[in-house]
Amino acid sequence: MTLLVQALTAMAMLVPTVLAPVAAAELGVPAARIGVLVAFTYFSAIVSGLICDGLIARFGPVRVFECAVLLVAVGLASASGGHIALAFVLAALAGAAHGLVNPASSTVLLAASPPRYRSLIFSVKQTGVPLGAAVASVLIPALLQTMHWRQVVLVLGVASISMLAMVMPFRRFYDTDRNPRRKIRLTGIGRPIAAVTSHPELFRLAMISAVYSAVQMSLFTYLMLFLIVDLGYTLIVAGLVFSVAQGAGVLSRPVWGVVADRFEASRQLLGGLGIGMGLCGVAAALF
Repeated sequence: MTLLVQALTAMAMLVPTVLAPVAAAELGVPAARIGVLVAFTYFSAIVSGLICDGLIARFGPVRVFECAVLLVAVGLASASGGHIALAFVLAALAGAAHGLVNPASSTVLLAASPPRYRSLIFSVKQTGVPLGAAVASVLIPALLQTMHWRQVVLVLGVASISMLAMVMPFRRFYDTDRNPRRKIRLTGIGRPIAAVTSHPELFRLAMISAVYSAVQMSLFTYLMLFLIVDLGYTLIVAGLVFSVAQGAGVLSRPVWGVVADRFEASRQLLGGLGIGMGLCGVAAALF
């Protein structure tokens, strides 16, 4: 459940990036400005992620999943209006949905996963991000062969609703500890930040994660545009290259989880992955 919901929200966040080469002209903006939209998306994700603990405590993590699915569906359907303002509506709702998923899924998986296999299980859940991106990079170019991009986002929005049927049965397992009287206060938005900054090791890990996520999002945001606009590949070929990159992420994340569990070498593994990212960045610049 957590894997599929995260894949759905990741797919929704990547829709503007994949559509940028074909939709930017109609929206009246340069395709390279997609970075502004992506930044807005992640700002929305940050805000929703910081208030999510109160929502989980009051409504339960699975109810929060249901909310995320609805946000994705409404955001995608609204983008079919074909106006730049509606693109920002999609960005806001998809980002908010994605920000809700990680805290909610962590709550579920901490209760459901044995400590011995926790790194592996969380790694499997995290494959939802590249899985969703891979789906977007393959499915959207295929749909564009038969319909307009506005119809594509409408179809994706309507199809997203079906995810509710898969999520709802899990409420009786994981929403049992909710507190309906818990108040949602925006003043508590700084508590997670204070908790991280007050622990040097946790703060250092958060900073490493931020840098690595920036590398990942640079790949997500600009690889399609780089291949199409700068190198002259078709949308189909660029989508396939992008999906290969995401497929590698899907396959490798559980592998790194097993390595971290088996050898208890998470810090060394993170360092090695950082070196690998740097070398791949140099290689991408030489395309």
